[in-house]
Amino acid sequence: MATVPKINLKIPQGTTYTHDFNYVETDGTTIIDLTGYTARMQFRSEKSAAAPFHEATTENSGIIIVPAEGKITFNLSDADSSAFTDYAGFYDLEIASSGGVITRVVEGKVTINQEVTR
Repeated sequence: MATVPKINLKIPQGTTYTHDFNYVETDGTTIIDLTGYTARMQFRSEKSAAAPFHEATTENSGIIIVPAEGKITFNLSDADSSAFTDYAGFYDLEIASSGGVITRVVEGKVTINQEVTR
């Protein structure tokens, strides 16, 4: 079983936030072409929580894929981050090939740093 990289995200509440993930071969430098792929990411307060407190997909523009660069960009609007009431949890990012093969690209903890200025 392949090891999934772990990257923890720290998101300032009330801000626009983006994070780029680069999908490369195990050598760390060879880019994987993501042509035809879609992606999805969910935040949950606990891994076993029934419902996510945030979901981003290529379909809802929360994730943008640049296929030839192997780049997956997570986008979060200031309005969405302002609405968070859960301030810590877990996430993972999965991609789906046009043939339906699902791959977990990255996983980790997500922390929302509560805003003071509203």
